[in-house]
Amino acid sequence: MFESISLSIFAVILVLDMLVTVRRPAVPSFKEALFWCFGYVALALAFFCILLHFRGLDDASMLLTGWLIEYSLSIDNIFVFITIIVFRFAVPEIFQRYVLSIGILIAIFLRAIFIFFGSVVIEAFSWTFFIFGALLIYTALKQFSAKGHTSGLLDKVMIRMNVSKNYDSMRLRTGPRGSRRWTPMVAVFIAIGVADTMFALDSIPAIFGITTDPFLVLAANFFSLTGLRQLYFVLSECVHRLEYMKFGVAALLAFIGIKLVLDAGHSHGIPFIPGSSVLFPVINIWVSLSVILLIIALSVALSLIKTKKPKKLNSVP
Repeated sequence: MFESISLSIFAVILVLDMLVTVRRPAVPSFKEALFWCFGYVALALAFFCILLHFRGLDDASMLLTGWLIEYSLSIDNIFVFITIIVFRFAVPEIFQRYVLSIGILIAIFLRAIFIFFGSVVIEAFSWTFFIFGALLIYTALKQFSAKGHTSGLLDKVMIRMNVSKNYDSMRLRTGPRGSRRWTPMVAVFIAIGVADTMFALDSIPAIFGITTDPFLVLAANFFSLTGLRQLYFVLSECVHRLEYMKFGVAALLAFIGIKLVLDAGHSHGIPFIPGSSVLFPVINIWVSLSVILLIIALSVALSLIKTKKPKKLNSVP
C-alpha cells in the first residue's frame, strides 16, 4: 500500500512539474533555479523521513545513499546536457526548459525499464554483480584517463540527415509540403536520448550496489531526476568551477564497482575454493554513505579551491 501511494504521488509531482514547464517556458534566474533545487532536495529528505517511519532505518539509509549516488551522477549528466543544448546545437534559451523536460522524461522511462529488467536478472542470477561491478570499474577508469565516457558519443549522434540550419519553434519538421526538412531539434532529442541511455547503463548498476529493492531504486532515481532541470540552470552558471567533479564521479563509480564485486564474492566465493567467501569483506551501508559523502565533498572543495579567482592587484600607472 505504501509503495503504491508513493508511486502515485511521484506521478502527480512529475505531471505538475511538466505543467509548470509548459506554463512558464522562460529561462529561470540563477536564484530561482537554486531555490527550486533546494526545494527538490528538501522533498527528497522529507520522503527519507517518511520512509524512516514506515520501513525503518535500514531502508531509509539505503534510499538516502542511493539518492546521493544518483544525484552525483546526475551532475555528469548535466555537463553532457549543457554540451548538447548550449554548445553543440545552440538551442534558443526559450526552448531549453522544454528540451530538458523531454530529456528527463526519456531518462525516467529508460531507467524504469533498466530497473525492472535489472532486478529480474539479479534475482535470477545474483552472480551478475561481478559483471556490473566490472562495468562500473571500467567506466571509472575510462573517465579518469579521458574526457569522459560520453565525449565521443556526441560526434556519433551527428548523423547525416537533411537537417535545416534554423530552429522552427519546437517543431521537428519544417518547410513547405514536398520539401520538408528535419529541424536541429531532432538531432538534439537523439543526442539527449542516447546520452540518457549511456548514463542509465552506469547509474542503475551503481545503485544496485546499494540496494536491490526495485521501489527504493526507482524512488532514488525519481528524486535525482525531478530536480535535474533546475540543477541544469544552476550548473550552467558555474560549470567552469567544478573542474574536478568528473573525477569525483569516476571515484564514486569505482567505489560502487568494488563494493559490487566484494558483495558478489562474499555471496558466491571463488569457484573451486571452499570457504573463499570469507576473503571478501562486506561494506555496510553506513561505510558506503560516509565514503560517498567524502568523495562528493572532496571533489567540490578541490574544484572550488582550484578555480578560486585570485584577487586582482591594483595596476600601477
